Amino acid sequence: MKNIVIVHGIGGIEREMYFSHLKSFCESLGLKVFMPSLGSYRDGTTYDKWKKYFDENIASVINHDTIFVGQSVGTNFAIKYLVERNLNPAVYISMAGPFDILQFRKDAPDKVHSFAPCAKLFKPSKQEFESFKSKPFLKYSFYCDNDIFFEQSNLESYSKAIGSKAILVKGKMHFNVEVVSELETLIEKLVKNS
Repeated sequence: MKNIVIVHGIGGIEREMYFSHLKSFCESLGLKVFMPSLGSYRDGTTYDKWKKYFDENIASVINHDTIFVGQSVGTNFAIKYLVERNLNPAVYISMAGPFDILQFRKDAPDKVHSFAPCAKLFKPSKQEFESFKSKPFLKYSFYCDNDIFFEQSNLESYSKAIGSKAILVKGKMHFNVEVVSELETLIEKLVKNS
């Protein structure tokens, strides 16, 4: 592997507590890191804005030497974008990826309802899920037993819909933590075996 693309969720890159450490960790493995700040629901971001940025700045590096990581709505973006552009990284890793981005937990924080209009723009179609599942690269899906936004069944359905290896992590909510050692272990293994 030569590079890694890391895509944040709908709250913006500043909300992803583990991203800074992950970037440093990946650089220590010799990976070139592409971790753009694409905006959030607070500033009216859209799927089309993310797509335009990727077309202009990142699409050219997504190939058989790339690990692609998506967090939350970034996992929905990955499905739509990689299918639309017919791009195939070596490995795709989802973090807290919901099958239905609009199906929040009943006890989710009140602010999630303000995410919905923006999140709706990222929601993959059934056909996009099916096309993504048929893509030839390795797929892994990390999710938590106590996610604060989505039910575990929603996260498990995402993994099944894309045909990924599901990896349950305990106690890390929506990966609202500074280090996700399970993810780093997988990335290190992938790099060493490439």
